[in-house]
Order: sequence, then C-alpha cells, then structure tokens
Amino acid sequence: KKEREQAAEREKAELERFRTAQLQQVAAAEAKRKAAEEEAAAVEPEPDDSVILSAYQFAHLMADRNANTIIYTGYATNECLLFAGGGMEQTRSRFRLILVRDATVALEHNDTALEQPNRDAAIRMVENSFGYTCTTADLLQSLGDASKDI
Repeated sequence: KKEREQAAEREKAELERFRTAQLQQVAAAEAKRKAAEEEAAAVEPEPDDSVILSAYQFAHLMADRNANTIIYTGYATNECLLFAGGGMEQTRSRFRLILVRDATVALEHNDTALEQPNRDAAIRMVENSFGYTCTTADLLQSLGDASKDI
C-alpha cells in the first residue's frame, strides 16, 4: 500500500511538473504573439503610405512622383540590392542609382566576414555597371547642401 501511495505521489508530482511546463509554454507563446503583434503595428503602413509588392509597382510609383534617383542602403548588396525586384538590375535604365558604401553589407562566409571582400566586390560592380557610390557623410552633406537651395 505504501509503495502505491508513493507511486501515486510521484505520478501526481510528475503531472504537476508537466502541467507547470505546459502553462509556461503557453505563457511564452502568448508573450511571443503579443510581441509579434506590437512589432507588426510598429511597421504598419500609415494611411498615406504606398505599399509596393513588385518592381513594376515600384517603377510606376517612382515615375508618378517624378523621382529620378534611388539611394540604396541595407543588407545583401551582392544579392538583393543588385538583383531582387526593385534592385539595381531592374532600375538602372530609368533612374540614377546611388549605393551608400558604409551603410550596406553583403552575404559573406565565416572566413570573409571581418574583411568583407564580397561587399567590396559588390561595391565595385555597382561602380562599374549600375551607378554611383558614396559614404553616409557624403550623402548627408549633399542633402544638406541641396536643402539650402530650396
């Protein structure tokens, strides 16, 4: 009888640990869901924002706004910025393209991450085939100078 009582107590304790773990998982999932909702709300478009889903829409939006220059910054210069929809390959014939060298990176490997040769090669490709490059300081100075003319 004592063994059955001890086994029942162990089973009860195990069940309680399992229940506690499940409740913790549910609470963690709920916290994750709330955080995701907050992030989504933070990047939700404003009523006057344009949401672009394709390079075609992007080109038409830029044309409708009489834009003649696209300034690129961001991630994966050697992939996305060059070849994705709205990237330099698709826009170079219609717009002046500028890549901000110190505001972008490229896909690198573990052994190249510190020296960033893929980024440097992508920058050279932009300079040779797609458009212009500048530094953040150059861009800010140019924008500041341009705002004085307005």
